[in-house]
Amino acid sequence: MGAKTPDKIFGGQPGDGICGGGAGAFTPPIAGGSTPILSPVPSCPRWQRERSRRICRILRCIDKRVAAGKSLHTALVYFNWAWKGRHYKVAPERPLPFSPGNLTRLYYRWIAGGRTPETLVLGYRRGPRKVLRDDLLLLVGWCLRRETRSFSQGYRRLQLKATESAYRYAIPAPLWKSLVATFATRRAADRRERAARRLLKEFSGLKAGQNAPGRAAESRGVLRPAGHPSDAAPCQLTTS
Repeated sequence: MGAKTPDKIFGGQPGDGICGGGAGAFTPPIAGGSTPILSPVPSCPRWQRERSRRICRILRCIDKRVAAGKSLHTALVYFNWAWKGRHYKVAPERPLPFSPGNLTRLYYRWIAGGRTPETLVLGYRRGPRKVLRDDLLLLVGWCLRRETRSFSQGYRRLQLKATESAYRYAIPAPLWKSLVATFATRRAADRRERAARRLLKEFSGLKAGQNAPGRAAESRGVLRPAGHPSDAAPCQLTTS
């Protein structure tokens, strides 16, 4: 049977080092053997395993042709012609992205990474959380409360799992326009109320300022002298 060849090693099973870097990456053979050390890694989609497996084989063949004296362009064009119009076996709806430009980019990345399969990992991350209908209805109901002044305020109060923009774009356009108009009306009413309170404060201060001199004089004990003309009794008209 013999030792496993690289083509058999990169068979696309979980833990083969082609689904992600770090744990499970391809390592050199141990002393006295030819089988690489493989540690478990989380599984990835089947089409990604098939992609890594096919690309590894193609790049090794291109490397052999270049070493044999053929130009890189000739090798890339041949494999582009051989794989043109083909799709993944496990995902027939996905075409194989093996154009000359893509193969060139992958080839130089593979060479710079030491010809290891982890350099070909797509590096996809988990997408944003999906918007649940119940959470969306709860958020819209909270936005309709009188104390809510903006969509962001309602979102922050509920502490939902998905992003704010996800809920924003999940709301139907007519409902969103109605919410925007409602928030604008509430903020305009708040501005008018603040203006009215400011005018009331100015008016109250003006009235207090007009009565202030008389109250200040009384508090200081300043009295008018005796015999002041204003203290005289009013004149009375007498008839003879």
